[in-house]
Amino acid sequence: MAGDIGSFLIALGFSAGLLSGLFYVQAIRSPKESSLNIARGSFYVMVFAVMFASAILMYVILNHQFQYHYVWAHSSTNLARPFLVAAFYSGQEGSFMLWTLLTSLIGVFVLGYAQRYRYEAEAMSVYMIVITLLLLILVVDSPFHTIFSAFADQTLPADFIPPDGRGLNPQLENLWITIHPPMLFTGFAAMTVPFVFAIAGLIRRDYQRWISIALPWTLFASMVLGFGIMLGGWWAYETLGWGGYWAWDPVENSSLIPWLICVSLVHTMIVQNRTGVVERGKTKKIGGLVRTNFVLAVCAFSGILYSTFLTRSGVLDDTSVHSFVTPGNFVYAVLLVILLTFLLTGLSAILWRWRDLSMKMLELKTMSRENWLGIGSAVLLASAFIVFVGTSWPILMPLIGKPKAKIDMSFYNNTHLWLGLAIVLINALSISLKWKNTSGEELKKSMRVTLPISAGTAVLVTLWTEVTDPPFVLLMFGALLALITNLIETVRYIRANGRMAGAYIAHMGLALLIIGVIFTSRYSLTEHVQIVEGESTEVFGYTASFIGRDTIERKKRDREKYEFKIKLEKDGSESIVRPVIFWSDFNQREQAFLEPGILYHPTGDLYISPKSLEVVGGDPTVVLAKGEKVIVPQDSSLEVRFEKFDMSRAETEGLQGAVLDVRLPDTSFYFTAYRQMDGRYALNALPRTDVSVGFAELIVDQEELAHSKARIRFASRLRESSPEKQAITLDVSIKPFINLVWGGVIVMVIGFFISILRRRKELSQFEAFVPEESGRDQTRDIS
Repeated sequence: MAGDIGSFLIALGFSAGLLSGLFYVQAIRSPKESSLNIARGSFYVMVFAVMFASAILMYVILNHQFQYHYVWAHSSTNLARPFLVAAFYSGQEGSFMLWTLLTSLIGVFVLGYAQRYRYEAEAMSVYMIVITLLLLILVVDSPFHTIFSAFADQTLPADFIPPDGRGLNPQLENLWITIHPPMLFTGFAAMTVPFVFAIAGLIRRDYQRWISIALPWTLFASMVLGFGIMLGGWWAYETLGWGGYWAWDPVENSSLIPWLICVSLVHTMIVQNRTGVVERGKTKKIGGLVRTNFVLAVCAFSGILYSTFLTRSGVLDDTSVHSFVTPGNFVYAVLLVILLTFLLTGLSAILWRWRDLSMKMLELKTMSRENWLGIGSAVLLASAFIVFVGTSWPILMPLIGKPKAKIDMSFYNNTHLWLGLAIVLINALSISLKWKNTSGEELKKSMRVTLPISAGTAVLVTLWTEVTDPPFVLLMFGALLALITNLIETVRYIRANGRMAGAYIAHMGLALLIIGVIFTSRYSLTEHVQIVEGESTEVFGYTASFIGRDTIERKKRDREKYEFKIKLEKDGSESIVRPVIFWSDFNQREQAFLEPGILYHPTGDLYISPKSLEVVGGDPTVVLAKGEKVIVPQDSSLEVRFEKFDMSRAETEGLQGAVLDVRLPDTSFYFTAYRQMDGRYALNALPRTDVSVGFAELIVDQEELAHSKARIRFASRLRESSPEKQAITLDVSIKPFINLVWGGVIVMVIGFFISILRRRKELSQFEAFVPEESGRDQTRDIS
């Protein structure tokens, strides 16, 4: 069976990875080519084992082999091919497989890179420990477990194979699932590299040269992880319908923490790289912030592991919409052990070399660029710490006897308003300063153009928007100052040497992003409207009309999906946006899924988020909770009590039922009124009465489904009822200049990429001078 081969390959990869790590450790202790050859051979065996195991997992998914629990739980026969591919990593076991695969493939490049700079044994020994522990998780929590092992407590026939799988969560059936998770896990995998070179530097007592070697990878990890995080924001904005792109969800935050630390590490590494001296492959002078860089490299990678622990251990299952299901006590323990192992091992390695690292520290001049780069890094770390505390709050509360709770969004927004201001002001100041030292006259000359332009523009924006909150005005000024300062430097360096402009371009992207965040958070406007089919309403200068709906994805029998056509007219132009409401077997059709319709515009989006669908007109309705009763308005001798919901026909016929206890003076009986998922329903005659009844609306209680209510309509059969029409309730929002958010991210990624090219070019200049011997005590070369 394919699953048996896959399980064998995972075990083989684990064994080969362990063997490779042991021989790399042996090569550190006693450098021999034989040890290195065995270590390399075992490494490649591990890589091929992981690649083939991944290929087998993809094969069983694409061929609908539902005898495997993972395939059954995360795919189905009606999924399109791109979403079948995405099913590979949509669950816990598959996401670990993707992470392991990407870490292995990056390891192939790291191996050659480490060999080039004589770091192979030290760097790869640590790298192999990381991969081996990831493979240990797959050995324990394999994607090749069968249905029989997953449901061991149930008696299943020996030849039982489910005819179909559960499929993906319908909201994951989106183009972004094919891009966002792989990008995010590539960032996770890349974050391993700075960590292993930091530990390798400690092993070799090479406290300067590792910075130059690891810096391109640190930039790469920052670029990819940051881009992956913001792709998730775009996905949320386009698909989930709550109107934003960042909700400070604990699991979203958990990826942000290591990114903030890694970006801080980039800046402190630049400081050490700039202030240190390496000549002909040997360290002549160690730069500033040497201990800081080792600590941050350990913390950045530990942040990735902490993110994994939060997402996959189940500790946030009550407070985050992204958390995976609880994996079981053993996997929970393995995740916790891995996190503590790398954090404590990394910090112990730093303490082991603490005496070496306690050399005379380089003093940075107050008015120097390197000094303010360090201060800016400290602000980024303050942000990471605040997010860490807020994210960990659901874990901390039970420790002091309180229920789980997550921190409100306002806490993050309020604190980061001031942190954001500090970051952009420090950025503008540091760019205006020179390396080593800057006089007051030089600083004044540097900012004599940027300051007045930024202040004037901020005043104009304030007058235009009529928003005068001092914190937002100050943040707008700071972001404009950073944008203009970096724009001037970008133009100057592009003329001289384009590679030198990468950092300034990345900072421009950050400034644009922050300006976009200001507009979308402070200047957004929202109106709550209800539009009856065939009618229109005025909203934000548009005439919005509900002109009908279309049934979409008809071939997918597991859902009932409708696209509602909202026509928008303004200044003679006409557009149609198409918000979506649908019901799916994935959640037993108990709650509708809502997707927004967006009218894109260069200066801001009109964001239309559906909230509910109901039928209006006709006779009056009453809302009843379970157990409540009402006297029928058309017949005072008739009493109706709402008993319960009946969902027995939901999956097969798309019907929801409300069971009513009907009481007449001389008899009583039960009657079930039905409605379709899209809100349509019929009025049915109650026996022995002149009254008809209809189930008009299921009012879902989001916090407690058992408390959901039913809207019941009664009509007299003795007179004609007024006509009914569908009405859709919408939240309509203006998202001004939201393209600055997406554009800022793209500009920032471009800046990171150019910086990577620059650092690789600088590093290649002293490749020829790498010492042949391992040089484990380079402190002797320090002048």
